[in-house]
Parts: sequence; structure tokens; C-alpha cells
Amino acid sequence: VKEFLDQSQYADWVSFVEEEKLLGTAGTLRNLSEEIQGSTVMLVHADNLCQCDFQSFLNSHSKRPSSTLMTMMTFRTDNPLGCGIVEIDERGIVWKLHEKVDAPLGNLANAAVYILEPEIILWLKQQPDNVTDFSTQVLPCFLGEINTWENTKVHRDIGTKESLKAAQNDPVLNQDFL
Repeated sequence: VKEFLDQSQYADWVSFVEEEKLLGTAGTLRNLSEEIQGSTVMLVHADNLCQCDFQSFLNSHSKRPSSTLMTMMTFRTDNPLGCGIVEIDERGIVWKLHEKVDAPLGNLANAAVYILEPEIILWLKQQPDNVTDFSTQVLPCFLGEINTWENTKVHRDIGTKESLKAAQNDPVLNQDFL
């Protein structure tokens, strides 16, 4: 990955950080808090394949309700048992999360792509080291403060060899993307 980032169009604006001991998504953000302090940050879980209109996602965040501190990308899933399902109000604000439950209420899923305001990073900086998981330990603390934007294009889990192979063999997906 580092070799790819060093030789690509991303070399000048993507920083590579290697963790000897994995800190989890929340732990990584806390560890980088000094470097990203005061910045709006995009957090993306790398085990997903996503095709979307990122400009629309960014616009949604810039026009979000003033009471929200982040924007969560969502998508409609065919497998709600394997996803974190969100419940939103009429303004698109998350008021309930169901992380991989037996009887999910709907199919609007957390895509694990977020735009975070600096207040989230400040909050994380004050949390103990055992707060490591963004989805289960951070998001529940911000219910009512999470704007949503729905990706109506492609969002798929590619975190296992099987799911990556299925995505690579899916004739619907743009093969140039894979």
C-alpha cells in the first residue's frame, strides 16, 4: 500500500501511518489528533468498495443541519443482518443505531464513510485508550448529531477474500474501477 501511495497521484496529499499495534479506527484518530486538530476529516473504512458522487457527499456535509458534527454515508443493503443499520428522522439525522443485530429494523446501513468536524477529534482526544472502535463506541455518543447522505450507486463489503472475489466477478460493477 505504501509503495502504491508513494508512486501515485496521491503521494503529495495522502499520509501513510503504520501502526505496530492496531489501535482501531477511534484509536488511530486519537493517535493522530495533534496532526489533524482543527481540520474537517474524512474517515473511510478501507474494506468497502464505494462508487458514489463524492462532491454530493461533501455538499451534504457543508449544508448539514447546524446541530450535527458529522455526516455518515449510508446505503441500502440486501444483507441487513451483516451491517450496522441506522434509523433516521425526517431531516436525515441518526437517532438510533443497530450494529449487526438479529432482527434489523430496515435496510438503511452505515457505509463506514464519514466526514468529521474538529469537535469529534477533540472529544476523541479526551477519551481513554480503551475507546478504539468508531462504530460501537463513538457513534452512539453522537446520536442526534449525525447527518446522513445516502449513496445510491455502489457500496459493497470487500473485507474478505470471498467478498472481494464476488465484487471482482460482478458484471454490474465497472471493471475499470476494480
